[in-house]
Amino acid sequence: MQYADFDAENRRITGAYGRETADPEALQAAADRLRAQSAAIASDADRAKAFRHLTLLDEFIESIRTPAPSSQVVWAANDAMIRGLSTTGTPAEQRARASAAIEEIGRIAAAAPTGAERDAALEMNGALAEFIRVLDGETR
Repeated sequence: MQYADFDAENRRITGAYGRETADPEALQAAADRLRAQSAAIASDADRAKAFRHLTLLDEFIESIRTPAPSSQVVWAANDAMIRGLSTTGTPAEQRARASAAIEEIGRIAAAAPTGAERDAALEMNGALAEFIRVLDGETR
């Protein structure tokens, strides 16, 4: 498998959520197949990059399995996080989108009526920060 093939399939899986399926088990099965195939990527650097992306894919699927947010604040932060984790565009565009989502979540959290809602919203920045770290590793 070439890294470009891995990347295309990774994008297809993440893009399928909401359009083709909302079933986290179907997404996990596709991710597991991709994980098995990615072991055949020849380049060590590309294989390592693929495994970092698989970690993000696993986190994305786990976020789908997590019970739905219970407040408008958490829903709004969750929507911002999902937009920020989009793999559409160049790494620079993805990074800009993730950074904007972190700022948006900060504004949402600041307006939260309770500390629990604020904290729940702010926790979503962890996945975005990790996404940015992966992107920064790719663009160096």
